[in-house]
Amino acid sequence: MGKIKVKALERKDVLKATDYIYKAVNSAPTYKEHSLNKKGMERTLSDCVYDPSKCCYLMLDNNKIVGMLGGYISSTWFSSDRILYDMGIFIDEKYRGGGKSKPLLMKWFEYADDMAVDEIIFSCTADPAYYKQLYEYFTKKLEFTLMGVYLKKRR
Repeated sequence: MGKIKVKALERKDVLKATDYIYKAVNSAPTYKEHSLNKKGMERTLSDCVYDPSKCCYLMLDNNKIVGMLGGYISSTWFSSDRILYDMGIFIDEKYRGGGKSKPLLMKWFEYADDMAVDEIIFSCTADPAYYKQLYEYFTKKLEFTLMGVYLKKRR
């Protein structure tokens, strides 16, 4: 592992980031049943560059993408609170745990502060082996609370 750097997605990074996300999603068991749309991924990432209510941060090791975290700000139908939702987090396996991806998460929280959001909602649809680790970190270290569960039915 070299020097880890975190930066906001720029226009020049969109194609590389699209390739990274495509490979990450394609190899994740959670998303096997989805028809992946690489052009749609590219559009969504481009939106993150130009729309201030969306963000995407890259974690780089010697300029190679090894992690990504994106999000968007919205509100619910019952409140005008500004909420930052994640669009996805992907971390290469060897960079998980031990605080290696913490700078990526801190950059996302910095965005939340800069955008004056009222709440952050972070979801996890990763490999169940990873759930416990994320849950422990988010609830014990970052003071998040469990707010529910995602359920899905593929049609």
